[in-house]
Amino acid sequence: MNPRALSVQEEIKLITEQFRRCFSPAELEQRARKIGFIQRKRKMNAQDFISLCVFQKDNIITNTLSNLCSLLDNSTKVSMSAEGLNQRFNLLGSTFLQSLFSSLLQDKIITAASLPCSFGDFTRIRIMDSTVFQLSDDYLAYYEGCGGSANESGLKIQLECELKSGEFYTWILEMGKIQII
Repeated sequence: MNPRALSVQEEIKLITEQFRRCFSPAELEQRARKIGFIQRKRKMNAQDFISLCVFQKDNIITNTLSNLCSLLDNSTKVSMSAEGLNQRFNLLGSTFLQSLFSSLLQDKIITAASLPCSFGDFTRIRIMDSTVFQLSDDYLAYYEGCGGSANESGLKIQLECELKSGEFYTWILEMGKIQII
């Protein structure tokens, strides 16, 4: 029997339950401050940012900043300008989201590793996965050669983790001749 594919609403509900189980609003705020994403009292707190980036049905990548501001106002009653919101989409915001999802994934890995199974004589088990996708020809001058040949452009994202400890070892983003670890 094939499992039924979840709807977007069902997926959002599962992610929401997982977030609520693992992170209290105070813990989200503390983590955001530790990373430097939140440095002082602002209109938008860590929970509002998560709500906008993770729990919206709309795709935030293709939405305009004005529409995202409306979504934020409707869902959290936080009113921001498009420029104010744009300034929140930065490296620290990305690092904040990455830390949350890393914690969730580590929690799942540790839960799975604690299942009654034997690792035998293995002291560690490393799992690596990656994905590669093509970029439009507009990016060929910037990301040449990563798509499989010199005439294609692409992007590769790779993650490696150690199953027994749940630690992440490598996040690699390759864009042509550029490699970010």
